[in-house]
Amino acid sequence: MNPSALRSRSVEAMGTVFVFTWRPPDLPAEGSLEEALVPAAAWLAHVDQVFSTWSPESPMSRVRRGELAESAHPEIAAVLGR
Repeated sequence: MNPSALRSRSVEAMGTVFVFTWRPPDLPAEGSLEEALVPAAAWLAHVDQVFSTWSPESPMSRVRRGELAESAHPEIAAVLGR
């Protein structure tokens, strides 16, 4: 495979950079790829918002300080339950 045929987009979340890399034939059109990355980037932003230990107002930070019960946030309860 020709490395120059690869394309990529970066999304910053959780204090790091996520890189999505693909070959153009993987999706029918460039616009389709951008549309496909929208929910992925939104999910990463949501996870960052909920589980951030750097943001003092995130639900996870509030759980760590004892201001919010683990069971009060279903996503945190599910992750910690695993």
